[in-house]
Amino acid sequence: MAVKNIIIYIMDCLRPDFLGCYGFGKPTSPNIDRLAKEGVVFRQAYTTGTWTKPVATPLVTGIHPSCFESQSQSLAFGGYQHFLQKIAKEKGFKAQVFGNNLYFSKAFGFTEGFDTEVELDFLEKIYRDNPSNKEVVD
Repeated sequence: MAVKNIIIYIMDCLRPDFLGCYGFGKPTSPNIDRLAKEGVVFRQAYTTGTWTKPVATPLVTGIHPSCFESQSQSLAFGGYQHFLQKIAKEKGFKAQVFGNNLYFSKAFGFTEGFDTEVELDFLEKIYRDNPSNKEVVD
């Protein structure tokens, strides 16, 4: 059986009605549209919250965020071990994460169990521009 890729693309504050793959008439998202042509596009999706931690929690755990401390600024998972990325690895997938979202990061436990973890320079810029933010992830 050929290995297939699973890509979970997390992007805050993006309206689907501004993406070509959802019918927007201007070329605002050519790379996302190209990816959508080769993958699965969800036309009807629901969220578990209004900000990153409670929305991302069920993506990696399959459990509603109210079962964890994901509604607060604290570390999200407190010892939980059944993450999507760990299960995917057990099934032969390579689990990698590349990100620049402060809340979907190592600091809050979301990258636990990935083979490769790359935090893009966005976080470095936050720390450089406002050193007081660094205490959030230390």
